[in-house]
Amino acid sequence: MTISKGLTEFGQYALTWLFVLVLKRTRLEGTEDFELADETVTVFKFRADRPEFAQATPFGTIIWNLHQTESLSDNARQFVLTHERSHRDRNPVWKGFLYGGAICVAVAGASVLKLILAVTLGEVPFGALYQPVAVSLLFVAGFLLAFRIEETVADYQALQQIGEKRFTEAYKEVFESGSGGIVSDLVRTILYTHPKQTLKLHRFVKQYN
Repeated sequence: MTISKGLTEFGQYALTWLFVLVLKRTRLEGTEDFELADETVTVFKFRADRPEFAQATPFGTIIWNLHQTESLSDNARQFVLTHERSHRDRNPVWKGFLYGGAICVAVAGASVLKLILAVTLGEVPFGALYQPVAVSLLFVAGFLLAFRIEETVADYQALQQIGEKRFTEAYKEVFESGSGGIVSDLVRTILYTHPKQTLKLHRFVKQYN
């Protein structure tokens, strides 16, 4: 291992450790290697009572929630891993657009909340809310569309990797394991593509290849 590669891996581990500590409020429990058909993928393990199974970080790593994944079948774990690998390997320009969109939504939301407070206190007229709210809604709509495209591509590439039958079975298992009530189902409906839609996309593309 070269010095530069060692420093890169150390930096990835340190940033991933911090990511899990701050956003998941827990600590890493080491790493584990999973064998896919074409690659050995290293995941960074943590344990938290949270709905997500795994997540690709901005640092080129994949975090793996043992609380959710330990009970999954090998097929479902393969699906989750290929899905997250797709996120990890996405074009950096597109990923920059997504992260930038998330920041814009957060900033716009904070600005609107601050303005609403000012309107409530009578410091500015109610009409001053119209333009900032309209712009914020456009940011949110654009980000949600981009997020949904990203999830659709990740599902599509996972399907290509494991096949339609295994994809359908794994998606059903993951959905049943991760179902968390009305709010969770609403978020899933808005942000994620139904597997039947992914299957239709896959079959449509196959017709022209």
